[in-house]
Amino acid sequence: MPQPDKPDIGEDPDSFSTADNNSNSTDVFVNRVRYRDEIFPEAAPFSYFNFWEEDRYYGRINSLGNAVVLREDRLKQLKYCSGGTPLFAFNFVADAWRDFVEKIRETATNEKMIPSGPYANLSATKAWQSIPSQYNTYMSDTVYPVFSEIFMAVMSSNNKKVTGFDSYLEVLTNFCEIGIKRGSPMTLSGYVESILCSPLNTGLVIEIGDTSHAEDYEKCDEFLYDPNFTTVVRIASNYGFVIDKNAPWRFVADIRSPAMREYMTGVRMSTPPTPLTNDLLECNIPFVRNFNIPEPYGYSAIGGLEHIMRHATGYEEYELIPTKTTEEEIFEEFFTQAYLEAWQVDMEMFKVYALDFYNTYVSDIPVVSKRVVVDTVGDWKCVNPQALRHKTEAIFRQVISSDEVFGHESGKYGDKWSLRCYYNLRTLERNKHTPDSLRLKDLQDTMNIYYFAPASPAGRKYFAGLRHIHQELVGPVTADFLTFTKIDDKIKTLRK
Repeated sequence: MPQPDKPDIGEDPDSFSTADNNSNSTDVFVNRVRYRDEIFPEAAPFSYFNFWEEDRYYGRINSLGNAVVLREDRLKQLKYCSGGTPLFAFNFVADAWRDFVEKIRETATNEKMIPSGPYANLSATKAWQSIPSQYNTYMSDTVYPVFSEIFMAVMSSNNKKVTGFDSYLEVLTNFCEIGIKRGSPMTLSGYVESILCSPLNTGLVIEIGDTSHAEDYEKCDEFLYDPNFTTVVRIASNYGFVIDKNAPWRFVADIRSPAMREYMTGVRMSTPPTPLTNDLLECNIPFVRNFNIPEPYGYSAIGGLEHIMRHATGYEEYELIPTKTTEEEIFEEFFTQAYLEAWQVDMEMFKVYALDFYNTYVSDIPVVSKRVVVDTVGDWKCVNPQALRHKTEAIFRQVISSDEVFGHESGKYGDKWSLRCYYNLRTLERNKHTPDSLRLKDLQDTMNIYYFAPASPAGRKYFAGLRHIHQELVGPVTADFLTFTKIDDKIKTLRK
């Protein structure tokens, strides 16, 4: 197959964006606008995702506007990957990827594609990344070093304030307020809503390259102007995948695509189904598939795609999707089955790190010296401060257990403290500037719900108060209910 000519930056500089991390702000602005408004639309006149702007929350915010984390027992190993480490995506996405790659390879074998370039022999290099795992890395490797090495060590007065867990919480509160205001989330929900969370965390994204997102020239030269680009992107749509505008090496599973939904719910099989195991192994490690097991297949029921073969038996968790009559209901059902809302575990996870920060810090620096007054000369209310007598006292800080401080009922910092802390953290993360009088009323309303909620089953009172804070006082990411139509208007998951 003859290779078509592609633009040359020397002869046609306007066909390229040259913005990168070394460009000045003016060059970045001019080049990125050209890429957005001219280069990409001309090279890719079809559907796309834009994770830099309108699709930022795709797969991270559900139909109610709540931050979500995928259910890891819905994962499945990808076929056709680079390297020796298994990669995973949602089970239906893994099925669609397998068929998509095999179709591309068949097309290349039939000499209908150029046999070189990034799209000629697709192989996944990156896929799902665990949000809890990355949140743990962030809290342990980023937040704690700032707390211990800067906030406590450089600002030594904070170290002297910590004589036990009570005083530590006062210092930690100040640290969290400063950190959040400077863009460092503290809760899991705050992390999911932030720019720290990657599209790869959604389980809906598969990448075939490692090009830097900042290198616009490579995006143009290596991907958009690759002779196979248009062919591959059009084939991808037959399997429910859409390209990412700012990372054309990234394929995104479009949950609105009828083709992708066929992988969720299944097609009529031309061969008998084979039972598949997709459970979690010990320590929540996804089951690694055996690709030597024969798999059933069928054909698409979508008009014009009846010739497309699909290894799509469907999954029980999505069996109600065909019964839904509106796009909104389908969208809500998918998120209910595929994800968990993060707010339910925000405080349980935060308390783990709060205690771990304390125990790690006092283990490293178990003794703090404090100057205390031991006597005065004359009436202490009237004496010159220079006449005060002091001594230096060594205070030994002790490691403590979670039950001592965070037990729901027995711990000193139980349910009521957790509710107040959650309210303070999440309103800060959402940048809600609430007057002190209204904040007091918010907390009073929350405590009333807590006190009057039924005591059983265990934890119900606390959960009622937590739900009130989340739903009524913090609220969704967007104020409007995120129906399919509103997502199309506001987040614009898919453009044409």
